[in-house]
Amino acid sequence: MTSESLVITGGEAWEKWQAKMHNLLQSIQNQDGSWNGHHCITSPVFCTAACILALTAENDRELLLAEKDKKQD
Repeated sequence: MTSESLVITGGEAWEKWQAKMHNLLQSIQNQDGSWNGHHCITSPVFCTAACILALTAENDRELLLAEKDKKQD
């Protein structure tokens, strides 16, 4: 959700967040390409899905902006 919000905001805030997430998630990725949590949510399926959503949020920029515009009308 943070990634989606910052995609809508754009600019420097998005660029900083994106770089931070790419670096962080790359550093904790498992050898097989998945991710898993280390606290209460440990499922590799859930964690990998969440990471992919965070890493690809910018691919939905047009959709997110359109939804934002709908809510403002």
